[in-house]
Amino acid sequence: MQFLAAEYPNVPIGSNAEQLIGETPADVLVVATPTPTHSRLALMGLHQGRDVFVEKPLCTDSVDARALADAARATNAALFTGFVYLHHPAFAALRSALAIENIAHLDFHWNRPALGGRPEWELLPHELAIASVLLGELPPEVSIHVGDGLCRCRWTSTSGVPIDIRLDGRTGIVKRKELVVRTTTGQVWKWTDHELVHHDQMSSERALQRATFGAAEPLRREVDWFFAHRRESDAMRHEIDRSVAITTLISEALAAAAPVRSRLH
Repeated sequence: MQFLAAEYPNVPIGSNAEQLIGETPADVLVVATPTPTHSRLALMGLHQGRDVFVEKPLCTDSVDARALADAARATNAALFTGFVYLHHPAFAALRSALAIENIAHLDFHWNRPALGGRPEWELLPHELAIASVLLGELPPEVSIHVGDGLCRCRWTSTSGVPIDIRLDGRTGIVKRKELVVRTTTGQVWKWTDHELVHHDQMSSERALQRATFGAAEPLRREVDWFFAHRRESDAMRHEIDRSVAITTLISEALAAAAPVRSRLH
């Protein structure tokens, strides 16, 4: 706290979130706190008529998610969830190179050592957001298996595309984020951290195209997008609907898997 006060002398600093939100004049509230506090703090900001930017996930309960969406619409405020990888220039390049109907398989693999949270909430929302944009849809349901810092999520799209997401938040692993996209024509695209590679379909060792992007670029693009679109009701409605759908999808899949886990134990 002392470090923050010294680093930002003109910014109010404190440990009482309610007091800070209530007494600090600002048009936008950014919620980048532990996940269990997202819903309460975001709702507080919305009820005060502020635009709210929430780090993913929006929340972990479908009822809370719908309540936040209702509050945003009632107060005509922007509600935005930070799916930062949707604003990554590698993702933009991948989207421009692919047509939805040409995607044959999506394989996600993300290692985040010592994650400190549950991968189904800290990591999975990002991958669901990416898949939903690439495929043009979110599934009505998914299969999720969790335990010991691991999470695996699978489903098949309405057009028959299999999606496999494997997440690892354990200690002692090597940090790496990877998406492999295979197309109906045999092309392979690999997005690893901040690099996008188009591989030769005859050899996975040969790169036809390779592009590397700056690590800070996605966050800058995301913030710029939010401030450019927060007064556009259609754009914000789309963002709210996606956030609510992702929270609902995960929470319902976990609820469905809970009886299975209890029988196994």
